Amino acid sequence: MNKKILILVITIIFIGCSNSKPAETVGIENSKDSFQVIIGEEFINKFLGKIGKIDGESRIKGKKFLNLIKIDENVKWSFYNLKMEINRDGAYLNGDADIELNGEKIDTKFRAKAEFEYDNKNEKLLITADEIRVKKLWDINLSGFYSPKFDLKISNPLNKKMQIKNSDGTIREIELETSAKIECEDGAVKIVMDLN
Repeated sequence: MNKKILILVITIIFIGCSNSKPAETVGIENSKDSFQVIIGEEFINKFLGKIGKIDGESRIKGKKFLNLIKIDENVKWSFYNLKMEINRDGAYLNGDADIELNGEKIDTKFRAKAEFEYDNKNEKLLITADEIRVKKLWDINLSGFYSPKFDLKISNPLNKKMQIKNSDGTIREIELETSAKIECEDGAVKIVMDLN
């Protein structure tokens, strides 16, 4: 009887272990010579959600209706519902824009190429968006009013001074300096740091 219970327990353990999946590292390559920080797309989108609505008023000069009518007046604008879309080919900032010009109001969506950079000195992930254009009755470059620039504090644990205790009890200080580069993965931004 005890043998049957033991065999049953071992069989259950074996089946349970064979069905368990290993931890997934989607889009993350292990590197023996670097330190990596991965920031997920959803984390960035939560950050952008905390920023909320960005609005203002600017003076606009341009043309509309086949370049026949000149525009030289104030425009009210706002950006909201900002979301980042990140894949291996790059990143895009998507959102909604409201524009009010000469009594006309346009609600539209926008999509702009986004760039990431890591400021190693100030330990910040910098997020910028390129040209944001709305082509409705007029062709307006919204980034002329406001160029989205966000910085997210991401500490670099390697960018510090470190104390080493020698065998004779004396302490010496070494400085760890790193260089960093950015890589876009599906659904994440990866900061790859290496010691200089």
